[in-house]
Amino acid sequence: MSLMYENTHTWNPFAGCRHECVYCYAKKVAKRQKHRCIDCYNFVPHEHPERLGKKFPKGSQVFVCSMGDIAFATVDYRKKIYDAIEKQPNVTFLLQSKNPGCFIRESDEMLIPNNTIIGTTIETTYDDMISHAPRPHERYRDLCDVNHPQKYVTIEPIMRFEFDTMVQWIYEIHPEFVYIGYDNHKHRLPEPSIGKTLKLMERLEEFTEVRRKIIRKAWWEE
Repeated sequence: MSLMYENTHTWNPFAGCRHECVYCYAKKVAKRQKHRCIDCYNFVPHEHPERLGKKFPKGSQVFVCSMGDIAFATVDYRKKIYDAIEKQPNVTFLLQSKNPGCFIRESDEMLIPNNTIIGTTIETTYDDMISHAPRPHERYRDLCDVNHPQKYVTIEPIMRFEFDTMVQWIYEIHPEFVYIGYDNHKHRLPEPSIGKTLKLMERLEEFTEVRRKIIRKAWWEE
């Protein structure tokens, strides 16, 4: 679930995931961690409390848990992450999960700091069996229900989608921005044509900021 952007740092006070997405890059990267952390190497969800105190430059953007999914953290540990975020009010933190329902109660209780943007991945509008994560329509619904003013969506890696449904979902989420990009790891996913993707980007730009990632022809168009 890469979100690298020009001024983005990554921070992993929690790591690991059980969604088993077929295109996951983080699980492969984790194999480099065998001599540093066996839990990271095995990609099992686990805490790294020694990282909670890390400081970031003023004005920077920080992607939280790039090497896992924060939904697998306990509520108490997510609160510790929120406390650490709150101590750096001049930094923007991106919290993304493929199970955004984990944020609903915490947002209702006003636990999520104001300098946080909550997001999810919606790579398709179809229930393709590409992971054990909640289905895309569930992610859309749950992110809509998160009571937090700042949200974003990642359409990456983009896969086949129903055009009007995707536009409607994104519109109803009211995101600050949307990342869009193709897979870069040759998984031969069911990708849309470049023409359809460009049309989607043009439509979304009518009501939100679109941040381009890897934009290319679908593998089957080459």
